[in-house]
Amino acid sequence: MIAASPSQSEPQVPNRLLPLVLGLAIVALVLVSPAVLNDGDTWWHVRAGQWMISQRAVLHHDI
Repeated sequence: MIAASPSQSEPQVPNRLLPLVLGLAIVALVLVSPAVLNDGDTWWHVRAGQWMISQRAVLHHDI
């Protein structure tokens, strides 16, 4: 018995479409739940994340 190759049996999403699909999903979630970005600490979390990425360290307290 010859098994079918994965490309023939399952539809594959091209790798170039994956960022687009993920981006659209994130936009949809933000539009459905606008309160996510309505928090006073949102921009602090973004800035802290940028610092952690640049320093390659994890914050254990506020700087």
